[in-house]
Amino acid sequence: MHTTRSDKSAGALSADDPVRVRQLRRITTCYGEGAPEREYVWTDEGLDNARRNGVGVDEATQALYAPPGLRYERALGDLLLIVMGMADSGRVIAALCDRIGATQTYKIIGARALRGADLDEWRRRVL
Repeated sequence: MHTTRSDKSAGALSADDPVRVRQLRRITTCYGEGAPEREYVWTDEGLDNARRNGVGVDEATQALYAPPGLRYERALGDLLLIVMGMADSGRVIAALCDRIGATQTYKIIGARALRGADLDEWRRRVL
């Protein structure tokens, strides 16, 4: 079971977090069967990066909570996570996320549409 809740409420992050987080939108994703709840928050850097790459907030959000058959995740160490998923537009969007401490909250620091070899890899992994 996979459920998602998206809201525009402001949430507090750790006061020692050096990145100013813009509380534009918080995305909470819940996975069934004991998997932890994951939350995504946009940073100003992430919003600017997505805008430069022609990716909208809604499109990135759709990719983050695409169903497992249309989403692939790759951890880069303990803190970074790349989530690649298909948006309603039909484009496959990759969101680069940075974990906040030992929480299940991730800052979205970038987003772009996949193409070329990256898109081919996504297809091999999910299709």
